[in-house]
Amino acid sequence: MIRINAEPHAGREEDGHSFQSSNIQRPAIVISNNAYNQKTRFVICMLLAHDLKKDNRGLYYRLADISSGISGSVVTFQMPNYDFSGRNGKIVGHVSDKDLDNLLSKAYQILDKR
Repeated sequence: MIRINAEPHAGREEDGHSFQSSNIQRPAIVISNNAYNQKTRFVICMLLAHDLKKDNRGLYYRLADISSGISGSVVTFQMPNYDFSGRNGKIVGHVSDKDLDNLLSKAYQILDKR
């Protein structure tokens, strides 16, 4: 679990932060593996919306991390690739193996070519 500068956003992309108050850091779940992250210095993420989205299509995944104080709905249908250090990324917590497996399963469903 990280916080990263996700600005700029455009169109229907989730924003969920306040650019006007200089709050441009977004919580996100890193779904790329360590080998990819180290080799490229990029991370593939799923961002979190602060509110709990009502969702009957399975596009959001509710998540809470007590140690970091981050909770909300993971946006599983947007998987941006960010320069971790260029966007001032910071590791702030960890998700359970079960939650990560569920999020990766959603990513595979989107990327499946069938």
